[in-house]
Order: sequence, then structure tokens, then C-alpha cells
Amino acid sequence: VNGLVPTVAAWVPTERIGDVLGLRGAIIQRIKQLSGAVQVHVHEEAGRPVTPVQVAGSLEAAAKVGELVQAVLNGKHESIGYVREVFDMPEKMRSSLAGPVGHVL
Repeated sequence: VNGLVPTVAAWVPTERIGDVLGLRGAIIQRIKQLSGAVQVHVHEEAGRPVTPVQVAGSLEAAAKVGELVQAVLNGKHESIGYVREVFDMPEKMRSSLAGPVGHVL
């Protein structure tokens, strides 16, 4: 990509790749933006226990992508500027948190 050789910045357990991608790719795009990487690519192959996160960009950008991916996997979404709070809620109240078009608030 743009004459840059892709670097593997992180290996993610394949069953957790959705955590790194986020809804419609929002988390991986945020990681790309914060890292300064030219491109971040996740190449998932069926049957593999881990999936590489490849980066085109500087070595510093690749290191930052690796750091941010690990933070997200550890539940530290504040490292990418997101706030995430998990709490128990009675099932009968869950529908009241649904926003427009089924988006969760």
C-alpha cells in the first residue's frame, strides 16, 4: 500500500475479532485514526485460532495499533476515546434502552 510493506501489529484470537472491528468497523477505524497508520487490515481466515491485524504505515503507527488493539481486548475502550460501562439490568427493562432503528443507547 503506497509503497509501504504491511507489518503485523497484533494477533487477535479469532473469536474476539468482532471486539476489535466494532459495529460497522467503527473501532478499527478509530484505531487507524489514532495511530496515524495509512491502512489497517484484518485478514480473517476460517479455522485459524488467531487473526493478524496488519498495518501499512510507520513502525511507530504499527506499534500504536498493537497497543490500542490490546487495550480494546482488555476492555479499556477509554484508550480510544470511548466509554463503555457494563451493568446488570432486569430483562423486562431492556427494551426501554433500545434507541431509534434498534440502536442500543
